[in-house]
Amino acid sequence: MTARQTSSNHLIATLFNLSRRGWFTITEEKSDKEGWFSSEETKYRVEMPDREKEPGDTLKKHEEMVIDFSKQRISEGNDTFDELFKGTDSDVSKWYRKWVKQVKQEFEDKNWIDKSSYTGVIINFLFQCILLIASVVLLVNGSPVALIALSFTVLANISSLFIIRRTREGEEIYSKWKAYADGLKNADKRTIRMEMLDRHFIYATALHLSKNQIETLLDSTTEPANMVIPWIILTHGSTANAASVASSISTLAASGTSSFTGSTAGGTGATVGTAGGGASGGAG
Repeated sequence: MTARQTSSNHLIATLFNLSRRGWFTITEEKSDKEGWFSSEETKYRVEMPDREKEPGDTLKKHEEMVIDFSKQRISEGNDTFDELFKGTDSDVSKWYRKWVKQVKQEFEDKNWIDKSSYTGVIINFLFQCILLIASVVLLVNGSPVALIALSFTVLANISSLFIIRRTREGEEIYSKWKAYADGLKNADKRTIRMEMLDRHFIYATALHLSKNQIETLLDSTTEPANMVIPWIILTHGSTANAASVASSISTLAASGTSSFTGSTAGGTGATVGTAGGGASGGAG
């Protein structure tokens, strides 16, 4: 999770990771648009090969939810990347809220956040609510200090969120991932393991790297796209490089998911977006 918030980037990264592990295939399809100014249109179709869970492939609950829901959507004909999680569909929005709740639960189970710090937040919030009521009473009575008191109370309520702190293990995990994220922003073939570039792409998506940062990351190799990201199947004879494929599929992912993230659980949008790091620290 990023800043203890789940976004559509995490959903798309989960789908990418499941594809890497063989649960999905993402196939590039090209066709000509009809009309006065015809052009080539690229779609990425998501398919599910017939397979069973292998003994060493342990699925987390949030991953099982993505597999089950995608299977349903694909069976309904919503199998292109821009349709799979299309946020204008109320069924998708409802499912996404449940998925975010599940991810939050799995995050809480890690004990990376000091639970006792929530008590301080609650106490501070209740105290500030009392001050807020007093400020409103003063404002109604025309007291000149009411606006000052009201402003202070609002700021104090917001600042209470900073009382939440990580456990020692949580702080260590955060530091490692932040270093990894910072490294990915400036990564090249000298600083990362090139044979793991597809995993770096997945983590870059989850960590909200910008579109340009991801393209720079994947431009660090001269290998063809089907060698770098083997779980994306390109059309025969395609000369697309890994950076352009990643850019296209990320844009399509954004078009399918951005509409529901703003209204659910603090989503931050689906475009491969903002975060960083010392990539030698690694992607497992």
